[in-house]
Amino acid sequence: YDSNNIPYVAFGDANYGYALSIMKYNGTSWVYVGQPGFGGQQSYWFSIAFKHNDSSNTPYVAFQDGSAADKLSVISFNGSKWNYVGNPGFSPSFGGYINLRFNNSNIPYVSFMDSMGPIDGVPNFQGASVMTYQNAAWQLVGPRNFTNTQTRFNSLAIGTDNTLYVALQESQAPYY
Repeated sequence: YDSNNIPYVAFGDANYGYALSIMKYNGTSWVYVGQPGFGGQQSYWFSIAFKHNDSSNTPYVAFQDGSAADKLSVISFNGSKWNYVGNPGFSPSFGGYINLRFNNSNIPYVSFMDSMGPIDGVPNFQGASVMTYQNAAWQLVGPRNFTNTQTRFNSLAIGTDNTLYVALQESQAPYY
């Protein structure tokens, strides 16, 4: 929801090859925000966020970008079209369970399941990582895979003091 309590959704749109589309409810029906099927490639794992105290209600969307080797991208809407925030496909690898949030200074952070390849006998080790956009570039916050364990269902919250909190499920076998 934006600051006017208008709901937005981001999804892989079947009408556009499951590429990213964003819609909002205008009070009577759901309407596309900008061009549907952003990027033209199948995309997954979507998270919408709005800056704090921003009367423009600019939506930002983090997603697994099919047009960027399934790495993370963040886009924002300028009123007529969607634009990348920084480079598309900025994450070290493909990511899932994406959560985008802004801190009290309106700096974006994104937490995600980071696919790191084979580690400790696990063929597709997936740990948790967090990145932020500062100084015109996306960068890791702390070490990559800060949990040092396989994770799923990452969720990011930012406290009023700008402390980052990541809730997650460790998914080492056996799953629990």
